[in-house]
Amino acid sequence: MTFAEIQSRAKAEWAALEHGDKPRILIGSATCGRAAGAKAVLEATNAALAQHNLEANITEVGCIGPCYAEPLMDIIKPGRPRICYSQVTPEIVPWLIEDYIINDNPHSDLALGTIGDGSLDGIPRIPGALRHLECHLLALETDQLVRQTLAERPHAVRRQA
Repeated sequence: MTFAEIQSRAKAEWAALEHGDKPRILIGSATCGRAAGAKAVLEATNAALAQHNLEANITEVGCIGPCYAEPLMDIIKPGRPRICYSQVTPEIVPWLIEDYIINDNPHSDLALGTIGDGSLDGIPRIPGALRHLECHLLALETDQLVRQTLAERPHAVRRQA
């Protein structure tokens, strides 16, 4: 298979995924997401979908932005904007599945924001470039605080011989 054939096939598969008739669910499963409980969120998502006999394309994704807000879950319904939910717990997953995917209530009270094209009343839009910038700025601030603390209190660091 040539590169052009592989590329063409990949583009066709992506288009089918992007414009398919199934909801897509993205679960932030990088180290930060896993540490915050993404595996339990994934299990709860599969259970809630099975309970309602629903099909969805579930994808575990790497870092998708603000690590402090993990676990993150994005839900993309056909013809609707992508909604990012933060600090998702297994307990709220059934609400999101039933209320948003089935009953079209996006739970603006639980949403961090929409991503990409389109918007929904009561849910702010998250510009894509700012999501990663926000995460990196938070990491820089944390690094600066650690350095400042170490400079002010060098005895606080336990050194191994």
